[in-house]
Formats: sequence, structure tokens, C-alpha cells
Amino acid sequence: MSSRAALLSLEQARRQLLASIAPLTDTEMVSLASALDRVAAADIVASIPVPPWDNAAMESFFARLKVESIYAEPPRNKSEAYSGVFEYIEMFYNTVRRHSANGQKSPNAYEQEYYARCA
Repeated sequence: MSSRAALLSLEQARRQLLASIAPLTDTEMVSLASALDRVAAADIVASIPVPPWDNAAMESFFARLKVESIYAEPPRNKSEAYSGVFEYIEMFYNTVRRHSANGQKSPNAYEQEYYARCA
């Protein structure tokens, strides 16, 4: 089969497919237009640039994790790395280390104070 014949058969298949599709009713058209509007609005919102300082807390956390844990004692294997990160977060970062965003309290102390205020 030549490439021209293949293109013609593809075009015929496309026409048959389009002919077999039922036209949309007015209600379906409105629903489709509404859905397309929502998708377009979501794309616009997703394309709005996010200020760089929104990620500052996480960047600070990972910087402190590297300096205070990983660089201090480099892990020899993956399981040692996992346990080192867990120990850093659960035994130091959340319980001992003070945070300026929490009024110089540890996350656990801040959480306890918060729940005491809510009770």
C-alpha cells in the first residue's frame, strides 16, 4: 500500500468516525463549555508565579538538616540515612530545636501550647 493510499484510508476512517458521533444537545454544549471554562481558569491559576519566599521554611529545614545531621556524621548506607533523618526530626528538630516562626519554641512545645489554648 502506498503512502497516498494509506492517507486516504486514514481520512476515510476519520470521516466515518465523525459521522458516527451524535451531535451534542444544547444542554451538553453548555456543560462542555462550562467544563472547558473551569479547565482554562485552573490553567490560569496554575500559571500565576508563586513568590519565592513561600518555600523558605522547607529550604531552611533542609539546610539545617544537612548542617546539623548529615554533614556532621555522613551515613554509610541507606538504612543509616533513614534512621539518621528520623532521629534528627523526631528526637531533635521537633522536641529541642527552637524556631523563630513559633516564638522561639520547639514544634512540640508550640503544639502543646496551641492545644491548651483550644481546650
